[in-house]
Amino acid sequence: MKTTSPTRSKAVVLLIVTVMLFANAEAQKKLVPVTQSPLTGLSLPAGSKQDGRFLSEIAGKALLEMEAKKVSTSVGSIELLTLPAVSVSGFNADSLAGQLSALGWSITPVESDNKYAWLQKDSRHLIVYFSMDKKSTELYFGELTAAPAIVVNTNNSQVNQNTDVQQTVQQTDPQQQVQSTGNENTIAVNNAQAANQDINTPVSQQGFTFSTTNFDDGWTSMIQEDWVLVSKGDIKVYLWYALTYNASDFSGTGLRGRDYYWDNHVTKYYNVLTKQYQDDGEVMGSFQPDYVEGWATDKQTGEKRFIAMRLSIAPNTAYITLASAKDEASLRQQFPKANDKYSSDLSAMSRYNKFAVAVKDILGRWEKGNSSAAHMYYVNPSGYESYAGMTIAATSAVFTFDNDGNYTSIHNGATGSVGNLATFQQNYKGKYTVDNWTITASNRWDNKTDNFDASFLAVKGGRILCLKSGGMEYNLLKVK
Repeated sequence: MKTTSPTRSKAVVLLIVTVMLFANAEAQKKLVPVTQSPLTGLSLPAGSKQDGRFLSEIAGKALLEMEAKKVSTSVGSIELLTLPAVSVSGFNADSLAGQLSALGWSITPVESDNKYAWLQKDSRHLIVYFSMDKKSTELYFGELTAAPAIVVNTNNSQVNQNTDVQQTVQQTDPQQQVQSTGNENTIAVNNAQAANQDINTPVSQQGFTFSTTNFDDGWTSMIQEDWVLVSKGDIKVYLWYALTYNASDFSGTGLRGRDYYWDNHVTKYYNVLTKQYQDDGEVMGSFQPDYVEGWATDKQTGEKRFIAMRLSIAPNTAYITLASAKDEASLRQQFPKANDKYSSDLSAMSRYNKFAVAVKDILGRWEKGNSSAAHMYYVNPSGYESYAGMTIAATSAVFTFDNDGNYTSIHNGATGSVGNLATFQQNYKGKYTVDNWTITASNRWDNKTDNFDASFLAVKGGRILCLKSGGMEYNLLKVK
């Protein structure tokens, strides 16, 4: 057996230790103390460092890219900053927003995740990630290769602050969720043609049975060509269907999204007499609600009304909720929190986009699919990060309802890391019955019968079938 001399062994050990120390020193050299962000000009608290380590940059860029891809852009140069904990530095989200605004950056929070925001200054666009914990604060900037497809808040000199919203209050996405307000009763459908539609006349979509819903709390919903009209007494609320959204339509004009959609959509139906805001003294655009109100004349009826609009933005999509009342006092009494950024009772009216189902309406094949992915990295020991692969979670559901009372449903899923996915499939066949707000299906899990809460959500030119039972929820599109 070949042996190594003690002298040679010591030399090898010494070489290994030297290499490790050198590598660690090289890694630490790339944690550089900084006092200012090169990308933004932001002043940083004492003790801040910029992380230029190769693997850290890969991980940081991947984190920013996942959000950038949602709005049809990508990340170029990046800047990864580590700041002392807020308890030490005093630097928090308000400090960040205040400095960036003072430097001329417009800030638009990402409604789905309050750790992210979009920045714009002149022709430059950045994404920022900001996360605080007890030990440190992580601040990442990424320069975007193209303008993101989002509404960018800009300083609006036309704002008239008289007195007194996605995280921001997220209006329920009409393609994701419907909430019930109690027991509902449905009245007969008025089969008026959309071409000859009166603003207060329901429109039957593609032969669906129910286009009007009377709710137990006094509200009535009617499907119309461009929105769902919800009314109670003299109050009317218009739930616009999803509108195409392109930030380039107004980016750089000095207008914010709320102004653009008021000026270009609300004015199609109303002659606006006054335009005002309820920002509660907030001067920073990123913290102001997407809310506009004022007096206007209904172009169809000639009636003078006090109207209020709440705008919600999802990637590439805008949703308008517009309330109309005989006077300002009536509107405030019905919607005292209409302008609330985080819990607008006007935005919450989206739950009234809900209609009963009938057997003939659900015949055919309905599908739903969801997926998400995350990149994983090993981060210890410091300086020796490595890519740990990608994890995936994906599910799909297909319901088919036949006209003979039989149904099938197929549920597929896959979770785990790439190359080692765990998959499942469940198949059900049985009988079904429909009773306005319920679909009963036999032979489900463990041969039991399920009672699904069932309803339709109206969208432009069609409907989404919403089924809910035992914590499971399916929002299904008809494919054939």
